[in-house]
This record gives sequence, C-alpha cells and structure tokens, in this order.
Amino acid sequence: QLAGALLTDPADGGDASEIPSDIGAARREGSAAGGGAAAHAAPPDQHPAIELVEAVLAQLRPQLEAIVASPDPRTGPLAPLLSPLVGKAFLHFAARVAHTYLMPDEAAVSILPAPLLAEWGRDTPGGRALLSSLAEAAAVFTLRWRGEEELALAGCAVLAAVCRRNGAAPLLGQMS
Repeated sequence: QLAGALLTDPADGGDASEIPSDIGAARREGSAAGGGAAAHAAPPDQHPAIELVEAVLAQLRPQLEAIVASPDPRTGPLAPLLSPLVGKAFLHFAARVAHTYLMPDEAAVSILPAPLLAEWGRDTPGGRALLSSLAEAAAVFTLRWRGEEELALAGCAVLAAVCRRNGAAPLLGQMS
C-alpha cells in the first residue's frame, strides 16, 4: 500500500487521482544525484514510477502463480505463504495505478511525465502489459479467495478503475 501512496495523490473531492508533483518532476540523473550503483541499476531514461510499479509487479507474479497452482490457497504446501491480506494490498496498489497511470488521458492529468505516457499510454505495449497484469491480478485474487469479501471488493475496484480508462476499457473485453 505504501508504493501506491507514493505513486498517487488521493482523489479528494474529485474523481481523478493525480500524479504527485515529486513523481512528475522526477528524473533519473545519476551524476546529479551523486551517482552510485542504484542510480545505474535501470536504463538512464527509466522513470522512478515505472521502476516502482515493475518492482511491485515482480513481487505479484509469484503470488499469482502459487495461487493458480493450488486447488485451494487455504490448504496445501503453499498455504503458509499465501494470504488474502497480501492480495488485498496488491489490489489496492493496482487500483491506484490503474486509476492514475494506465493509458492516461492527457487532458485529464495535470502532471504527465513523457516517460510514463510512453510506457503506459494508449496503443503502447507497456500499457497493454500493465492492463493485462492488473486485470489478471483482480481476477485471480477475487476468484481463488472465495468468501473473502474485502478482497472481492478490492478486485472489483481494480476492474472499475480499468473500465474508467477510455483506452483500457475496450481492450479489457478483448483479453482472454
């Protein structure tokens, strides 16, 4: 949830979350930031928001694989590693990312860094990949953790956020 809070400002009184000004102004400048290994871990044009989303999604993928591989995530050898609370946290993050970053409408966002539009904008492979990851997480967590009402609501929130994105909603229906 912390990653989601870092990436988006809440939509207080409005219906669109905003990209925080610090994220909007962020640049990857290894020499200006003092250099070091961390400054060179990603390509120089990689925006920090992209790195953070990719890091969270990298943690999400093994969870989804384990949940899908288990007949019931509450039982079996992987049960101690799986939790609906983890799913709820991932889905909370996914809803905020979808609401703010997924295939953004340039007219609706006051601070829109070009790297984010290039990565997750309409008609981009990154936008389609992010849509696929978020929709898969919503479906898997919601369907595999039956009876977890808060988790189901979080999954629906992700799908609702995706459906509100003009560029993403039509693609959601085309996914298999």
